[in-house]
Amino acid sequence: MRLGAVDALKAVKMCLIHDVVEIDAGDTYAFDLAAQAGKVERRAVERIFGLLPEEQAAEMRSLWEEFEARETPEAKYAAALDPVQGVLNNFHSGGSSWKAHGVKLSQMWKRIEPVRKGTPQLWEFLRGVVEQSVLAGWIVDDTP
Repeated sequence: MRLGAVDALKAVKMCLIHDVVEIDAGDTYAFDLAAQAGKVERRAVERIFGLLPEEQAAEMRSLWEEFEARETPEAKYAAALDPVQGVLNNFHSGGSSWKAHGVKLSQMWKRIEPVRKGTPQLWEFLRGVVEQSVLAGWIVDDTP
């Protein structure tokens, strides 16, 4: 399935592979920079894909590497989709984890920057969600 220049099925595969690796490596909270720095995804990639037949392992590893590089249209699209679920989950739970962690607007813009670059239509929607969340007091407005 194609969405313009993007092979949507390939992008979805990248998202799923990325999430499986995060599950194995231990996913971290999106705004916890110290934990993000200590992620051990490479070891998880080698362990998980090492269980597969060589041809399948090579395909999975290639898709994971492509996602991480974020250079192809599919990788940019997949990277754009990655933070959307977290934003929507928080929005529909009244900003629960944003409030608990004191998430700032500058952090949010940085986190969802791939959405702006990868899917302009989704960016407009998500930007509205973030702006509503700031007005509700769920995200701290730290703009000067």
